Parts: sequence; C-alpha cells; structure tokens
Amino acid sequence: MGRKVFISFLGTTNYVNIHYKFQDGCVCPPTRFIQEALIRRTCVDWTSDDAIYIFCTSGEEGSYRKNWLDEGHPESQIKEEIERIGLRSRLNSLGFAVSCEMVEITDNVDNHWSIFDKVYSVLNDGDIVYFDVTHAFRSIPMFSSILFNYAEYTKHTKLQEVHYGAFEVLGYAAKVRALPLEDRIAPVIDLSDMVRLNEVAIAAHDLDVAGKMSSFADSLEKLYRETNDQTINQLKQKLTKFDEYIATCNMQEIQSGKLIGEILNSIKPVRKRKKLLRAQERLIDKMLEKVNVFSSSDTLDNIEAAIEWTRKHNMLQQAYTMAEELTITKVKDIFINKMQGVILPLSGEESDVAIRNYVSALLGMKDIDVKNEKFSGNVKIHKELSLELLNSSLFKKLRPNYIKLQQRRNVINHGKKHSFNLKQDFEAIYKEIKKILSDKRAPCFINLSNHPSALWSDKQLAAALEFGEIKDMIFPQIADTSTEEDICLLVSEYGNKIQDMTNGQSIDVVVHVMGEMTFTYALVRELKLMGYTCVASTSKRIVEMLPDGSKNVKFEFCRFRRYE
Repeated sequence: MGRKVFISFLGTTNYVNIHYKFQDGCVCPPTRFIQEALIRRTCVDWTSDDAIYIFCTSGEEGSYRKNWLDEGHPESQIKEEIERIGLRSRLNSLGFAVSCEMVEITDNVDNHWSIFDKVYSVLNDGDIVYFDVTHAFRSIPMFSSILFNYAEYTKHTKLQEVHYGAFEVLGYAAKVRALPLEDRIAPVIDLSDMVRLNEVAIAAHDLDVAGKMSSFADSLEKLYRETNDQTINQLKQKLTKFDEYIATCNMQEIQSGKLIGEILNSIKPVRKRKKLLRAQERLIDKMLEKVNVFSSSDTLDNIEAAIEWTRKHNMLQQAYTMAEELTITKVKDIFINKMQGVILPLSGEESDVAIRNYVSALLGMKDIDVKNEKFSGNVKIHKELSLELLNSSLFKKLRPNYIKLQQRRNVINHGKKHSFNLKQDFEAIYKEIKKILSDKRAPCFINLSNHPSALWSDKQLAAALEFGEIKDMIFPQIADTSTEEDICLLVSEYGNKIQDMTNGQSIDVVVHVMGEMTFTYALVRELKLMGYTCVASTSKRIVEMLPDGSKNVKFEFCRFRRYE
C-alpha cells in the first residue's frame, strides 16, 4: 500500500484565528491556518512513511515569507499575538514533520505547468492523496483535478479527499475579528464528490464512445469502497463480464440474455441509492437506455443487439465476427428441416458444428466453383441438396454479401494488407444481409388509451399499421385522489403487462400512450428506459358554428409523434 500524502498551497493573507468545523460535527482548536486544522484531523495517526507537503510561493510578498515563517506581516497589521506565528512553527509544535516546497507565483502559463510538474514530482507510485484547495491560486483547483486524475493513471495514485475551508461564510476579516473566538466557526467543505466527477466523465466517455461499462462500475466501487458494498461489487463483476462477452464474441452467453437480466436486476436498486452523485444517476439512466436494446430472454435478437453495439462503438473485429456467425445461424435455422439428420459430422465434429460448417462452405463458395460444381466435403457428399440450396433465391441473394463479409473478417483477423473501408463496408453489407434475412415476425403497435382502435378513423388506423399489428390495452381509471405512490405502483403494473405482452422484446414495438398526464409521463419515462418507443397521437381541432349558435367541435387525426 502506498503512502498517505497531504498536499496544500499556503496563501499570503494575514489570516484570522478561528475554529474550523468538519461535516461530522467535529470542531478543531482555534488556528489561523486551515492546513493546521486539516492536518490535526487527517494526519494524526500517520507514520514516518507518510508525507505532508506545503507549497509556498517565493519572494518578499510570497507565502513562504508571509505565512510559513514567523513575523511575516508588518507590525501594523498584527491584531493578535497569534498572528506573529507562522505555519511552520504551529506544525512543529504539534510534532508533525512537514516538507515545504517552493513554487513561483503564477503570472503565466509556463508557471502553471511548473506547479503541475512540482506537485506531480512529489508523488510516489500508489500514494493516497489528501488535498486542500482553500488558499490555492484560483486556477489550482481546476487543474489539480486533472493532475491527480493524470497521476492515477501514470503513478496509480488515489485522490482520497479534497477539502475547502469556507472562512468567507463568517464575513470579512475585520468583522470576524470583532466576534468572540468561540463564535468564529467556519465549515470545512468536502469536495471529494466534485473531483469524482472526473471519474464519472471518463465512465460516460467509455460508455458512449467505446461501449465499455466497467469504467462506470469502477467509479461506483470507489464511491462505496469504504463500506465494501456487496451489491456494488456484484454489479461491477456483471458489467465487467458484459464487456468481456462483447470483446470475446461470446455469442452463446450473449444470446441467453441471462447476464442482461442480472445487470438490470442489479442496477435498478443502485439507481435509488442516496449516496449517488446526480451525474451518476444520469449515467445509470443512460446505461439502462443502452442496455435495454438487449433482452433477458434467450433470443437471437440479443446477437443482433450485440452486433449493433459493436458497430456503433467501432469494435469492427467483433462486429464482423458476430455478423458472419449470426448469418450462418439464421440460414441454418431456415433450412434445418432439410439438413438435420442428413448432414452428418465429419472428423469427429458435433452434429450442429457439421451443419454450420456445411452452411458456411455453401455461402462462401466462389461463383466459378458453383458454376463448375467444384465441391468438397459435405457439400460434395450431399451434392443434390447443395445444388438445391445454392439455386434457392435466398442463397443467390445472400452469397455475394456473405462472401464480402467473410473476406473482410479474414482481413481483420489475419492482419492482411487491404484497401477496404472496413467500417463503411460493414454497414452496407450487414444492412443488406439483415434485409435478406429479416425476421418475418410482425412488428407491434400497442394502443394504451381511452380510445379503442376499432373507433379510429381510416387515416389513424393506416398510420398505426405502418408500425405493426395493433394491440389494444385499456387505459387505467385513475382517481383524482390517487397519490404519487399509487401512480408508481400503477406504472410498475403496466410496465410488466407490456413486457409480458411483448415477451420482453422492446425492438419493433411502439407504444401509443394517451391519457391522464402524471401516469402518462411516468409510464413513458419507464418504458423508454426499458427500450420501447413511445408515441402520442396529434390532432387538429375543427370548430363548426351551427345556425342555432352552438358549436360542433371535431378532432381530426394528423400523425403519431414520438415522445423524446
């Protein structure tokens, strides 16, 4: 384990003698220096292996002369005897060994980098850092978070705590000096969570750009490290495993949906934790939204989702690999009745492997070999079946695209020289393969409103049918006395009903939600996190004045509009 290291910058002001109060209610003895209060609090049980660094500016007007040494301020400025004593003497009297490090006053960018290098140079590999930003130059708090984040990667340090002594809540110095000493109490603010925003930002980047979820798990683990929270530890293991499954193209585990179900069951309770930063809550919502393209059921849709995941996040090797294997699987499933029991294993293959190899060999055949019937292996043994499949419309459409996909996968896997635009090619090839092998399952349009689709106009019916088969759900009766808790329970109930209706599949499912506003808002928010597309119906109000002076009001359907 690394050293514990306290780091602070000493200012030049003639500081007033006050008490500092910590967030747990502890109040330190009176002192002019926040550094003394923090060191008393933080470093009391440190050993000789640990270190305290106070950074001072040089020169007659620098903090080394003004506040590190005794008698730093003119006689006319000294109001109390304690103001003659510098920080060095105060810390020495308490028995703390302290290193004073000199830096230049920051009047240009080069000096800022000099301070950056100076602080970085005192850190050792594995140090645990406690940082005080109270008297630092205004730029220091900004780049200190960057510095310590940088050191975490290059020297494996850990920024444990960041504190700020909020003297200004007491007012200006003259006013504070007029107060009795027992009333001079300023809070010490823990800024550690603000610094952790760096970790959340990195996790957000990794999730959005690289498709990695384990960085978020790391930031959660750091937040709850002291409590050794088993729920967080288990969630980290699951998110790390998800990254591993994607990276290694573990299609069997991805397809099963088991891990996705475990992640969803683990992450939702974490979302409700009080200790979470608001930024972490938003990131969990983003993660739920992204993960909900997967299903907790065993389905090939999960492989489709994984391919789309890898495509979006530039994992081209994984995208090509899974796309080729999924293509083989889908073709095998389409023609399984023709091949099962006919295509027999060769050289100790398992039956399923033999069929997959047969399909792959057929799909990958060159046109010249098909024309000349240059067959081998099971393709040759079952020549009649092979010719039947090769002459089918599906094989004729699919083979050229499969060959391109296979060719580019081999280029990546074997590091071959090429002139392909692999990302652009993948998107075009796979789009065409998906079109050819598109699932014939009809998409679904769920109408959750007070208006059954049987009563809709022809225009509205036609617009809904463009999304898929229409299924009506009765909108719940919501009493005006219903509480927020009642609405939450109802949202959970209807969310489960919709999941049951769609077998947990959110892809190609559109939910039309129109009704009582608080329930609609809450349900749409929940359904979107579950991966469903939600729409509202829009209409035009037509008013006709009748001869007797009354009005005839009609609403004419215009379109369905997505909730964003």
